[in-house]
Amino acid sequence: MGEGGEAGGMEEALAVPERYRKVVIDFSKRGLDGFDFGRYNRTSLVGLENLLPNSYTNAVLQMMFYVPEVKELVLGKQYARWCWGNEKSVVCEMGFLFYMLQMAMAEAMGAGAGTVGREEEKEEGKEGKSVHQQPQQRQARLASLIPPAAPKPCQSSNFLRVYRHVPEVVALGLLEASAAAPVQQRAEGAHRFLLSQIHGEDSAVAPLSPSFSASSSAPRRGGRGGAKKAAAAAAAAAAAAAAAVAAAEKHGAAKAEVEENEDELSGSEGGGGQEEGNGLEKSVIDTLYGYTARTTNTFLHPPNLPSKVTSTRSFILELVYPRTLSRGAGGSPTPSPTLKPAQPSSSFPPSSSSSSSFSLPTDTAFLAKSKKEKILGVLTSINAAATSTTTGPPPLPTFSQILYSSFCRETRSRGWCEASKAYEPLKQQRVASTLPSLLALHGGVTVGTGKEVARQIWHQLNPLGGPWLPERIRVRVGGRRKGGKEGGVSVMERVVDPGGGREDEGWKEGGEEEEFWIGSEDGKTVRMREELENVEEEQEGGERKEGEEEGGRVEKEYELMSVVSFVSAGASGGGRTRGPGGMQRRGLKKGGGGGGGRGGGGGGGMNGEAGEEGHLLLHVKVPVASEWKGAGEKLEGAKEGEKEGGREEWQWYILNDFLVAPTILEDALGFLPTWKEPCILLYRDRETSPAAHAAWLEQLRKAGARMGGGMEGEEREAGGVATAAATAKAAATPAAVMPSIPVSVFSSPSISTAPPRSLSFTPLPPSQMPGRGDVIGIDAEFVQLEMEMASIREDGTRVVSKEGRQALARLSILDAREDIVMMDDYVLPSEPVMDYLTRFSGLTREDLDPSLCRHHLVSARTAYLKLRYLIDRGVVLVGHGLKKDFRIINVYVPPAQVIDTVDLWCLEGQRKISLRFLAAFLLKENIQGETHDSIEDARTALRLWRKWEEVRREGKVELVLNALYEYGRKTGWKLQQEQEQEQEQQL
Repeated sequence: MGEGGEAGGMEEALAVPERYRKVVIDFSKRGLDGFDFGRYNRTSLVGLENLLPNSYTNAVLQMMFYVPEVKELVLGKQYARWCWGNEKSVVCEMGFLFYMLQMAMAEAMGAGAGTVGREEEKEEGKEGKSVHQQPQQRQARLASLIPPAAPKPCQSSNFLRVYRHVPEVVALGLLEASAAAPVQQRAEGAHRFLLSQIHGEDSAVAPLSPSFSASSSAPRRGGRGGAKKAAAAAAAAAAAAAAAVAAAEKHGAAKAEVEENEDELSGSEGGGGQEEGNGLEKSVIDTLYGYTARTTNTFLHPPNLPSKVTSTRSFILELVYPRTLSRGAGGSPTPSPTLKPAQPSSSFPPSSSSSSSFSLPTDTAFLAKSKKEKILGVLTSINAAATSTTTGPPPLPTFSQILYSSFCRETRSRGWCEASKAYEPLKQQRVASTLPSLLALHGGVTVGTGKEVARQIWHQLNPLGGPWLPERIRVRVGGRRKGGKEGGVSVMERVVDPGGGREDEGWKEGGEEEEFWIGSEDGKTVRMREELENVEEEQEGGERKEGEEEGGRVEKEYELMSVVSFVSAGASGGGRTRGPGGMQRRGLKKGGGGGGGRGGGGGGGMNGEAGEEGHLLLHVKVPVASEWKGAGEKLEGAKEGEKEGGREEWQWYILNDFLVAPTILEDALGFLPTWKEPCILLYRDRETSPAAHAAWLEQLRKAGARMGGGMEGEEREAGGVATAAATAKAAATPAAVMPSIPVSVFSSPSISTAPPRSLSFTPLPPSQMPGRGDVIGIDAEFVQLEMEMASIREDGTRVVSKEGRQALARLSILDAREDIVMMDDYVLPSEPVMDYLTRFSGLTREDLDPSLCRHHLVSARTAYLKLRYLIDRGVVLVGHGLKKDFRIINVYVPPAQVIDTVDLWCLEGQRKISLRFLAAFLLKENIQGETHDSIEDARTALRLWRKWEEVRREGKVELVLNALYEYGRKTGWKLQQEQEQEQEQQL
């Protein structure tokens, strides 16, 4: 192949796959209702919409959701009583969001959409072969992982509403309105901030700033642009950190053990962590993510000054890269032209040719060598280059070298020395002394003068031609080497050959795959595992410090669990798509490339428009159940969480906002394309993986049991409608899971200060609250916060480019058992109102003003909790157009608990009919005269449901529906009163 042909193949191989492109919701057909989310997700996992500002947090939130320990902790926060009045708690909103995702996933799995099995791998396990297959083989099996149905995405609107009003978020520059930091740095800052908030609310001290210091909690910035904004953010963050430290000291937090030093050190940078203490119980976040680092500060002049050692706790490890590539720095050689990725093979299935960001090398001479020969050859060149002073291409470090440099940092600066009364050269060494269960790494490839070097390092291959990022790593801290030398830190990585190597090598007796590990214990040279495993335990009787294992060392083996990646906007193609990789494509080149432009028509699209900064997506490894039988039923295999051969079942997925698809490990590891960069990596201690697997499945089982609070499958007819007999039967059955939100939320007082009118509702005592299977009528009114943006095309069609934003302003609920109003809350908006929509809502400014409102006025959080209580109780909600109402309220209701009269009285494929028209034709009532009233609308919906029950029992549903539509077509879907008004206007 000529030079031009090779370049063309490279360009095509590195084109952005469709599933990596930014997904865009198209409103050109019937708005959001006309958009088919099912084309972007055919799994049981739930995505998140990306319509609102700061939706870059989707990937970070989803990453934390798939950590079962974090999810369990956050879910518990939504039931805390202090959460009711704390409208600015992002942790509470995370709990509500995680609950929606959990319940939507349980519903999908209960419907049979989540049964995912890998029988092929089970069979291979019986034969003694490895489950680690070549990318081509594993990609070909992904079709069996796609279920026939999938849940619709959730929306994080309530979380984002609180998130953008948190002062620390504004000060740290984490909002999209802040142009000081790119999206990668904002994502890292958001991850750091959320971990610290959860930690703060779970511990006895006040929430600390994201990394417990102003210098490291703000997004790391390169260059000197935006100095004023950066200074303001640093000042605000410093104030928050100072307040947090004061609160910690007030609660009796003890300082860490520090080597005493009579001389005072000032002006030196800390380790960016919280000083270790023993006065407080560790939080769950500290137990999972926390590790101890010992920082040694030594003045280089005057000589012989004693060093000062402090210990700090951190949750995140920032990856450190060399500023420049030079000889003597160690690392792996730059990938040669023979290791460039090949054009995707035509033998791949359609999904694999454009869905993976990693391709195999094609150098036949290189592939002909044995695995050990390849590794030894590369290590020889690495170690020779580490001490060589000759000219030539500089070496690139291995992942183990980068990780070693991050665990063992050494910086030089100047600090104030009390001994000499002057600023002196200061050496600061920061070395990890303990290891966390969850190792969270921040990529940091956009920071500092070495960011281009960092990108170059990530866009390379490992010594065997596989992905540079390893799936498994081993880290040891502490201990002693043979000869009594301090062991320090040792980092190893497992090197994988994606091509499989020669058929006659790479396997041990018994069919077990041979593993190859390389690593470094000095950051310069790289050696095989055998040369690094020469650590002796300390002599008995030596004092063991807190957090260290017996023998004075801590050693853990980690496996990769999730990766948040950045995809640049300039590399994204456009065109329309019919879903994630492997489905039909339009206007796209082979390999996933394509022309620019926004997706048109009703198909949505994936685009990278000019001016966009790129977007984030998540690769995550999710536990897989052997079988999910249905809501409330036991998961087979959930007790032990293991499959045959003693291994847990896991499956990799890609979550690109609301696009969700199964994928393979190599897709998550691959960073060879220049359009993909790492942002956040999460490794888990392998010893905790079985427990995490079992915990995840148990959480799904509990969610499925809570889904049993609705009607049973045999009790639903015609789109989930409960018959009177089914309702009575359900009401007599104890709830499968008791609600966790206390009923006392209904006793919350009004926050209005104006003289109240008589209550428009009758409060129910706790003993009379509706329960499982009971029917309630519901209606909500809303106010406009932001107007939608729309344009008119040449053909006259109206196209919505940005959806308007509304907020709940009134919520009315009727108890169908006694036909009484049990709740009628006016809701105080947390944002400025642009339009009260009085014509449709009946609301005015006075109704939502605490100083003027004479109704029962509550906060949005209180109204949400009341509705959630009833949903958790398993009540059946009857209303008209509930899907839109629940979306604006941002609450998930199991479909079995929803009876929507807009769907009851509707012929398939025909238009939806308004509540007013239905009431006039079926009930002979005239409603919604001058304005709407939510109590009237809720009562009308209940009557329409009862009318449908009556018609159903008589067997006349089809007859009545046909008559309804015939009358509507004759009148133009206008009532007689409306027709008379039009005639008067014409006259």
